[in-house]
Amino acid sequence: MTNTIQIPRRLNASSAISFSRDLFLILDQDVVSLDFSSLKFALPSGVLFLASVIRHFVRDRQGKKTKAINVNASNNAHGYLLHIGFFRFIGLSRGNKLGDAKGSSTYIPITKVDNTEIRKIARKQGISNLESIIEKSDQLASLLISDYTNHSAHRAISYSIREVIRNTFEHSNTEICYFCGQKYSNGAVEISIFDEGRGILESLKESYSFRNNSEAIDAVILPGVSRMRKKDNRANIFDNSGFGLYVLSELGRSFGNFCLASGTSNIIITNDNRIINIQPNLPGTYIGLRFENPPRSFSGTLSDIVSAGEDEALQYGEVVSASKLSRLTNDKISSKE
Repeated sequence: MTNTIQIPRRLNASSAISFSRDLFLILDQDVVSLDFSSLKFALPSGVLFLASVIRHFVRDRQGKKTKAINVNASNNAHGYLLHIGFFRFIGLSRGNKLGDAKGSSTYIPITKVDNTEIRKIARKQGISNLESIIEKSDQLASLLISDYTNHSAHRAISYSIREVIRNTFEHSNTEICYFCGQKYSNGAVEISIFDEGRGILESLKESYSFRNNSEAIDAVILPGVSRMRKKDNRANIFDNSGFGLYVLSELGRSFGNFCLASGTSNIIITNDNRIINIQPNLPGTYIGLRFENPPRSFSGTLSDIVSAGEDEALQYGEVVSASKLSRLTNDKISSKE
C-alpha cells in the first residue's frame, strides 16, 4: 500500500515540525510518497529540520520504499533543494551531492562540518582547535555577509556559527554536523545546524537529573546550564559556562527567532513567545537562528546579553560567570563596528 504525504507549501521550522508528526504516523507503510507539488518557499530552518527528520524516517523504515514525487526543477523552491543537496542528504538519488554546490554571497548549501578535518587543519597551521573553528565560522559567515564594511553583521553571524559548531562538538559525542544558511534581499539572514549525536537530554544527564526532553530543552537555554562544570576558579577561555545556547536564544529573541530541537521536544523563541512542542524522536540536535536585522553594535549587544544572563543565573541560585569564550567576538575582521 502507498501512502502519500504533502510537503508544506511554506517550509520553515514550524511547518517542518508539524509535518514530522504526521510523517511518523505512517512509518510502517510499505511505500511512502513525499509529495512536493505544494512546496513554494523553502527556508533553511525548515529545510535542515525536514531533512534530518526524513533522513531518520528513511532509516527507521529498514528498507521499505520512500520516494519523492512531483519534484520540478523549474519550481524555484524545488530547484533550490536539488541544488543544495537536500535529496541526497535524505538518501534519495536526486540533485547535487553534498559538496557539489559551493555557495555564494547569498547562500550556504547543506555543508558537512567534520571536527576531524578541523583538528587536522589546526595541527597543520599550528593553531588551536578553537582558532580553526573560528576560521571555519568566518568562511561560512563571509558567504552570507560579503560586505566587510558591515563589521557588526559579520561578527554576529560568525559568532553564532562558531557557537553552534562548538556546542555540537563539545556536547554531542559526534565529530560531524551539517550546516546551511541563506541571506535574503531584505537583509535577513538564517542559519541552521544539525548533528546526529546523543542529544541534549543525554548530554545534561552528566550534571543534572531532568526527567524528559522538554525539561532539558527548556533548561539548556538558561544561563549557566551546561554538562561541563568548572573544576576550579582559574580563568580559562575554554571553560564552557553554559552561556552558548543562552546567548544564541537571546540573539534570536531580540533580532528574529531561535529554534532548538532534540529528542522528543523542541522550543521556538521569538520576541514575544516561548513555545515548547512535542515531536517525533529526533536523534541528535537541531538549531535554527534567524536575524531579521543583525545587531548594529554586536559587541555591545553581546555584552548586554551576557551581563543580563549572569544576573539571571544569580536569581535562581547559580553563581556563575560567562567564560571568556562566550564573551569573545572575532577581532580578525576589524577592531571597529
